[in-house]
Amino acid sequence: MTGRRAAGATPEPATVGFFGKVPTRGDFVSRRLGGPLHDALDQWLSRALVASRRQLGEAWLPAYLVAPVWRFVLGRGTMGPHPAVGVLMPSVDRVGRYFPLVLAAEMPGLTDPWRLFRLSGGWFDAAEARARACLDDDFDFHAFETGLADLGLPGLPPGDLADAPRRFGLDGEAEALRAYADAVEGVLAGSRRAFTLWWTTGSEAVAPSLLLHRGVPAPEQFAALLDGRWDAWGWQDWTREEVRAQAPVSPVPEAPAALAPSAPPDAVRLVSAARSHKGTRRSRNDDAVVARPDLGLWAVADGAGGHAAADVAAATVAERLTGLPAGLDAALTRATIERLMREANEALRARARRLGPDAVVAAVVVVLMVRAGRYAVAWAGDSRAYLLRDRTLTPLTRDHAHREGRKVVTRAVGAEDAFALDWAAGPVRAGDRFILCSDGLVAALGERGLAQVAGHGGPSEAVASTIDDALIAGARDNVSVVVVDAAGEGDAAQ
Repeated sequence: MTGRRAAGATPEPATVGFFGKVPTRGDFVSRRLGGPLHDALDQWLSRALVASRRQLGEAWLPAYLVAPVWRFVLGRGTMGPHPAVGVLMPSVDRVGRYFPLVLAAEMPGLTDPWRLFRLSGGWFDAAEARARACLDDDFDFHAFETGLADLGLPGLPPGDLADAPRRFGLDGEAEALRAYADAVEGVLAGSRRAFTLWWTTGSEAVAPSLLLHRGVPAPEQFAALLDGRWDAWGWQDWTREEVRAQAPVSPVPEAPAALAPSAPPDAVRLVSAARSHKGTRRSRNDDAVVARPDLGLWAVADGAGGHAAADVAAATVAERLTGLPAGLDAALTRATIERLMREANEALRARARRLGPDAVVAAVVVVLMVRAGRYAVAWAGDSRAYLLRDRTLTPLTRDHAHREGRKVVTRAVGAEDAFALDWAAGPVRAGDRFILCSDGLVAALGERGLAQVAGHGGPSEAVASTIDDALIAGARDNVSVVVVDAAGEGDAAQ
């Protein structure tokens, strides 16, 4: 994954970078792509691939293999602080794992990035050609890197769009369309509205298209970029033959917003405790807990039972989260958690391949982050998070599992090449209690029993009582629990 520049170092000049998969390499490749842009694209694509696989089912791979190359312009604030440009091409690595290759560059200081769609076609042609070269039999990775470094950035003609009244010619339909585009660009000059543009010359399934979005397309809308079924996946399809009033379509939710401060947050202190035990039947504890109260971060990782190296899987996930750097704002912390879990996923997949073709090394995880009067919970699998508020225990997570006789977990770190966390968020109130736990604890106590025992005393007492009661109940599995209180300023620490 991308390296990070040392604090205080001179910023590198903007250049074209890349990340994703190429057929000659066995893992992700990444070079010269800024951290915020890289992390935002990585997070969005990971979620989009998971969503599109779920939506398309068996049709996903055939659609992905013939999907077109998409060019894009990202307005400032959509995937990082700066506008950005690039191309996105479906790709695959040497061992057959599918993930796009993205070529992109940040454009700091660019005030009117939407103009690049009309005025920088040559740059996008060159960038797309370099991406397609990765599929050639004689592809040279080092030549590819050098070629990108020489590509440079797209440019716009000098001049202020709004510096004087302007006249546009209307001689013929083509000139009228150009005049309209010029006029609209003049009206938009200096606008700071969030937007993204996506366009393609098309493929067998996808017609040549220009997409406009007020932000980042939701993961559930990404399937349309693969199969061209716009109406099916939440896009309103406008063509020149449809210049008429249309009924509003039901909106598709935006991609989940980053954790943002509520205003004003209650004055609370975070008091926490955590404990893990191997249970009454297991010879080894395959759970791991993370407690970083200095960052407002806690987690429970549970190695997937019945699989190889389950303890190693849980430890790998926990170590990544424990190493989360300080000093990040809430949005960047969330993006970094996504990146760390993707790295853990790759590491566990690699370990499983070394063990054999059928080996699985995986762990489920639930993460709690509390910042500036807001909480965010991320999870993959069946470890759970609960909110105890006003004596009512409310689940904050939904198990990634189904039951057909025996319960089968459907998502975990290390289980599949495509991986994404789910997120939930909300405001924190004084008196709230958050509970993170492994599925073994819920199996031993049940939700009602968990609410009764974990709802009494301070965090340390609640954690001790919860584990003790689970052991008395004959906990067959490993049991882990984290309790975090949002205590009012006048409450005594316990």
